[in-house]
Amino acid sequence: MSNLLEGSCANCPKRAELGLLHGTTFSKIDGFCNRECQIGMQLQDLGGQLRSAIRPRVKVDFEE
Repeated sequence: MSNLLEGSCANCPKRAELGLLHGTTFSKIDGFCNRECQIGMQLQDLGGQLRSAIRPRVKVDFEE
């Protein structure tokens, strides 16, 4: 994921343009990237794979 972000998103002219329009409102910038950009969609997919790979927590009861 880091390679995609650093290699593609850091130099993206559209992301820079959106940054000028929206300032630090990253949700608007990321929302556009997630819907319109192939790299953004790929990052969303990878994030989903990470979430599904996380094992659920197991509750452990300790005797007091």
